[in-house]
Amino acid sequence: MLHISQEDRLKIIQKRIDQYNIRFPVATLNREIGEDMGNISKMLKGKKTITDNFFTSFTEKFPEKKNTSEEKNIEQEAANYILPAGNVKITLSDYIELLQTTNERLFAIINSTLGRIYDDSHTALAYQKAWVKYEAERSAGGDKDKEDEIRYKMSKLVDDELQGDE
Repeated sequence: MLHISQEDRLKIIQKRIDQYNIRFPVATLNREIGEDMGNISKMLKGKKTITDNFFTSFTEKFPEKKNTSEEKNIEQEAANYILPAGNVKITLSDYIELLQTTNERLFAIINSTLGRIYDDSHTALAYQKAWVKYEAERSAGGDKDKEDEIRYKMSKLVDDELQGDE
């Protein structure tokens, strides 16, 4: 039997729920530990005794994390680290922000270019289809069956060329 008071157990559980940013503690603990949701809810409200099995399972699944304020200090120091860039003083966070902005601009340029290529390819295909239709009409000399046959053969020829380029 663990010698930790109910009050201290509840404080430990609440602290770890905060440390792990658990948004829905009852559902999460039910899923992770397998305890009944009603029992979990009552234990978290202090209306029911936190059992040894539940507390042990909880502390095994959610071990205490390092001091989060220490982690924040380390992250802050890293963000404020000044990169060696000649005469220019730039922090790591500024550099990351610059990279993100540059990536967004490059994405916009690539997206725009791909859009133009897509439009140009559709225009080229439209011209190709119009040319096939014109040539079929001109070569058939008014014969509808011959025009359909020529159009089919020329379209197949164009399609075969397009597939051959892939």
